[in-house]
Amino acid sequence: MAWPISSLDPVESVSDPELSPLFRPLEDLLVCGGDGRLAVGSPGRENIYGCSPFPRPERIDFASSTASSISTEALARVSASRGTLLVNALSAGVEAAFGAAVAATSATLLSHLRLAGSGTKVVFAPSGTDAQLCTLFLARALLAKPVTTLVAGSDQTGSGTAYTSMGRHFSQTTAAGWGVEKGGTITGLGEDANGVEIGFCRPDGSFRSANEMDEALIRAVDEAVGQDRSVLLQAMEASKFGWKAPSDAVLDLIAARHAGRVQIVVDACQLRTPRARLKEMLAKGYCVLITGSKFFTGPAFSGALLVPGSLSDRIVTLNATSAGLAGYSSAYDWPMGWKGLRRHFPLRPNFGQWLRWEAALEEMKLYYTVPEEVRSRLKQEFQRELEAGVAKAPCLDLLPVRGMPLPTVFGVILKSESGPLSADIVANIYHAMKRAEPVENMELRPCLLGQPVALPALGTAALRIGLSARLIRQCWSKDANESAKKRFAMFQNLSFAVERLDRLAQDAGKTAEGQKII
Repeated sequence: MAWPISSLDPVESVSDPELSPLFRPLEDLLVCGGDGRLAVGSPGRENIYGCSPFPRPERIDFASSTASSISTEALARVSASRGTLLVNALSAGVEAAFGAAVAATSATLLSHLRLAGSGTKVVFAPSGTDAQLCTLFLARALLAKPVTTLVAGSDQTGSGTAYTSMGRHFSQTTAAGWGVEKGGTITGLGEDANGVEIGFCRPDGSFRSANEMDEALIRAVDEAVGQDRSVLLQAMEASKFGWKAPSDAVLDLIAARHAGRVQIVVDACQLRTPRARLKEMLAKGYCVLITGSKFFTGPAFSGALLVPGSLSDRIVTLNATSAGLAGYSSAYDWPMGWKGLRRHFPLRPNFGQWLRWEAALEEMKLYYTVPEEVRSRLKQEFQRELEAGVAKAPCLDLLPVRGMPLPTVFGVILKSESGPLSADIVANIYHAMKRAEPVENMELRPCLLGQPVALPALGTAALRIGLSARLIRQCWSKDANESAKKRFAMFQNLSFAVERLDRLAQDAGKTAEGQKII
């Protein structure tokens, strides 16, 4: 692997920092350069999601909607990438070598997404939440008025969005390791920002229809613009349950009605969105938030903002200061052509973030080698198998699927005869699945599911079962018999996960507090 190394601009040229961070164990590098969610603890070297910076092939894993442990193939890619960076850094210096490495990662990502040559630019970030801050920074620079962020599907996006929409710190530490006050204003981002959340749930706990979501967003945009504010509209392309809002027709209407006052950014952080769809949204001038750590199972966290060429042409001329965003982002994260912005950010290589994206790119490469018709068929088969399994499980219900033609993430409600289990009990069951706690007459196998998503008005939370790019590519072989065996094994694991989940829900329903599984 080789990357072209060009000289840095004079304003960016500084002496080489120590190479010592690159000699740390890969497991350590993969969990650096982010906030506290990346931290791993003992026993097991796992983060809060039950994932590790090393392969865990023994686990049944349907948790891609939350996070995944790195695969063997991706770890090999990470090791090779680190080695190439070391060789280049020794000959050309860390700044030049790392700048070339990030540029190559950006180009490869655009190539995998079939966006090469489209003018699309990539802004890298430690997570999708950090990428939202970068989006607000650009919106403030591009739009003339104070910015109101409208968040569609706010109850099915990351918990940090409530803070980032208003330019506030979403954790007690930044990616650069700065100690900050959670909820405090980020200098240069939050002084005149406000956020409006529009959830899928009504106050009574029932779900808004697609038309209701559309109407609510139109009203909110009109009201904000009427107050002489500009709007950053964060549309939901695929929520934690795979839902979408608003409709394409409403996005088009809002963009036309308030041209120059509204910037649309699409939350596609799950990256369960077809490549043609991404290209379509970028062609309309929308920014797109993505991660490599959800559907594509790169190690948590790896975020990015895709910026359409039409906006990039304007951003090239910007000279906005980064202020407090410097705690989350470095010059290397921004496209090289955006010199006016880059020069305000520190030259701080984020090796962990880059390596996590390298891992995600390996998963993308392997996934896209699977023929498209095979990928589509597996998604259809997975949905049928899951629906059939849940139909036979007395204590499970599936949430409706909304907005995705080939859904790959499904919300599951756990219930007893008296109704849905409490959110606390659902959380207990989620952890029991991870720990492989005993269930009568069932083998002990750890099983990871997507984190519970709170449904407060219903007094419960939904777990998520997801089909990932890794599971799909692991099911495929050019040998038809081998493919059949692999598919059978995956669907056996799915059946086991559903049955075990149902058994735990049954046990929890036998006692008022679910004490049997705590």
